[in-house]
Amino acid sequence: MQSEAPRPAIYADDMGIHFLRSGRDDVIVDWGEIAEVCALRENYEDGTPFIEVFIDHISGVDFRFHSVELGYQQTTVEMEKHLIGFRRAALESVRTFEEEGQTIPVIWKRDEGLQPFELRPLKVDPREPTPEERAQMERAHLASIATCEKILGRSLTADELACVETGFENGRIVGSIASPLCHLLVKHQGGG
Repeated sequence: MQSEAPRPAIYADDMGIHFLRSGRDDVIVDWGEIAEVCALRENYEDGTPFIEVFIDHISGVDFRFHSVELGYQQTTVEMEKHLIGFRRAALESVRTFEEEGQTIPVIWKRDEGLQPFELRPLKVDPREPTPEERAQMERAHLASIATCEKILGRSLTADELACVETGFENGRIVGSIASPLCHLLVKHQGGG
């Protein structure tokens, strides 16, 4: 029996950088949503040197990968193609945190004049809920009502019941509590 080739930890394509997680959904950071790239040279406990690369998303979240991970070479080649002004040589010339004066150097920062941010359009899922999702919606609706009644210490009136909303939007179960019930709940919890 032939063993499978090791799966890369990261790779990049025309969409962006794919962070591959075992057993979980992969994360894709679109090229148009990367604000900057930072990096530091470090050593593992055994003394093996590596570069930690920080991909800073426009939202403020950073995603990290190491130069010793499978997929690093291919990803940095794609970074040079898709991030105007990014140079792998600059990435690989970073020094340690101590040598950099206790800062993490910015290797590349988006120049919006040359390369404006581009957000991926939201995927719209117009489908109706499955029977299982309908059952989950009903349970969620009843749980929301029970929570409101527990906070208030009484049963909800018909008008208040109408304020507890549960629906299905874009392939997800969603819910909210409309006014005036939401204000009454806040007041009972000491918020106003």
